Amino acid sequence: MRQNIAIILRDEFKKVGIDVKVQPIDWSVFLENSKGHQFDAYLGAWVQDPQPPDLFQLFHSSQIANRGSNYVSFNNKRADELIESIRLEFDTQKRTQMLKELQRVISDEQPYTFLWNVVNPAVYHKRIQGVKFYMPRPGYNANEWWVPKGMQKYNSPN
Repeated sequence: MRQNIAIILRDEFKKVGIDVKVQPIDWSVFLENSKGHQFDAYLGAWVQDPQPPDLFQLFHSSQIANRGSNYVSFNNKRADELIESIRLEFDTQKRTQMLKELQRVISDEQPYTFLWNVVNPAVYHKRIQGVKFYMPRPGYNANEWWVPKGMQKYNSPN
């Protein structure tokens, strides 16, 4: 899929006079090049743990050197301050506000061009209690779900 996206992007750039060479490489070479900041551009993806998100590894300036994971060498003082503060904040509302500001900083600076975000809706019936929803693993705590006796429609023998 990434190679197909790269080809589409190459073709679109060509329309405005920018020559892009798509060069598929082995995963091990990609990792080595990324850690060594040896690329002009790359197409990648990652999944971020939603609660609480920790963007230190990807966006903090201290992760540029020594083969850290800030592959694009993003260096922004305000982003660093926010990332550090977010890691220490336990108040969900305050952390959410800081994350929104960090998102604005990253959006304005464009260290990455985000192509899409997968949205996977998940639903459960209002009768079901004890659900603690976690998007990467929606049923991770299914053993804690229950339906109050008066709302049960099905019974299974014990």
